[in-house]
Amino acid sequence: MSILNQHQIASLTYREKIALIDELWASLDISEIGTSLDDAYDHILEQRMADCDAETEMLITLDRASRQLREMLRGASTYTVGATDAA
Repeated sequence: MSILNQHQIASLTYREKIALIDELWASLDISEIGTSLDDAYDHILEQRMADCDAETEMLITLDRASRQLREMLRGASTYTVGATDAA
């Protein structure tokens, strides 16, 4: 079997591409598929857990967010703003 290049693959119809994928899948060794997929899923899960842990460290409570917002708004109200400040 010859290996197709990008141009040849792009010129296939949708049905031909699906048939090619089906043939490729059928030709794979099932034991290798399981191991490869397990490794890939493990990597994805580890990455998602790390992302979640990083985001959790940035979380604050609603009370703290409300307090910070009130303080910010109080600080902004002390500044006098005139019509010339808009430009």
